[in-house]
Amino acid sequence: MGKAPLRSESDQQAVDAGLGDERRDLLRIDDELLLDYRLEGEPDQTAISSRERISDDDITTFFAKPTADFLSHQHVVDGDGKLAQWLMKIDWALEMILKTLARMSPGGVQLPSMAEVNLSGGGIRFSSARNFQESDVLDINLILPPFTPITAKAEVTRVTQEGGDSHRFHVAARFVSIAPEDRERLIRHILLLQAERIRARQGRGLSL
Repeated sequence: MGKAPLRSESDQQAVDAGLGDERRDLLRIDDELLLDYRLEGEPDQTAISSRERISDDDITTFFAKPTADFLSHQHVVDGDGKLAQWLMKIDWALEMILKTLARMSPGGVQLPSMAEVNLSGGGIRFSSARNFQESDVLDINLILPPFTPITAKAEVTRVTQEGGDSHRFHVAARFVSIAPEDRERLIRHILLLQAERIRARQGRGLSL
């Protein structure tokens, strides 16, 4: 898999050009991001007990993915260089601590885990083992690569069973409270990811 190209200011200006605010808000993209969600005001232990227990693999991904994204944008490959080695060492130590805490805690721990999402500046759709109800308000925590936390409140607008599986659900929700700067970061992430995918498709076409 090739490295993602470094996102420059000229890239940002190019993908923003000619797009009005309304059109930018409506842009959507499928992505895989670190995600955590719960009912508004729900205590930690209630949220944990109503979700899948976080696994060792989830904990590893929580630390490894942001570091991999960062090093990719710095054009560092396969752990080369002192910075990569130190970051991976820190990740390893924190990962061991968190895994130990998770085993010691009867209810587990609450962390964002990797999830396939459909994302826009106005809302989010994701898969969940929990059957929320329409009009439920969720506390959403997203992490954009390499590590930009986004928090928002979102109202559930639609819940459907996932492919006939009675234990998983597609949850669609619209943002009802999100900081303007966080919305802008979401939209910028969508625009830049679209531009990267277009460049990747064009590159594959040229190599044929």
